[in-house]
Amino acid sequence: MIDFETTITTDLAKLFGGIVRRVANQTLFGRIGALLSFRIKRRTERGVDVHGRPFEPYSDSWAEERAAKGRQTGTVDLNFSGRMWAALQHEAASDSVEVFFAGHEATRAHGLNYGVRNNAYSGEVPQREFFGLDASDHNAIGREIVRSLRGG
Repeated sequence: MIDFETTITTDLAKLFGGIVRRVANQTLFGRIGALLSFRIKRRTERGVDVHGRPFEPYSDSWAEERAAKGRQTGTVDLNFSGRMWAALQHEAASDSVEVFFAGHEATRAHGLNYGVRNNAYSGEVPQREFFGLDASDHNAIGREIVRSLRGG
């Protein structure tokens, strides 16, 4: 089985300049990783992609299967069992953070994010670009860095 690596990396020093080097440490990057994981999941639960657009609706057959299992079908939230979201992790170092899906769920996340053509199980799955950072995420990172500068 092939697992796809689905990872977000951002060069914070490039975005925020030398200010990051003044406060950079593993604790700060751990907080940023947790913040980004939360924001990605929350945005996706609202049925919105990284560009602020609503996700394409579930196919009729998948909506029927979800309904039969007691899942909601109105908002495309990319959550069926919760396993993919449980696999969303982050690893912090003293100068960076990596946000990623671990294990086999990385393959599922990759397929949902980029779309799948001719999937033997489910047919075609449209691209629903949920895994990424938008301007508001960058602003949230900036607020976290400022909070760290203030000793918070």
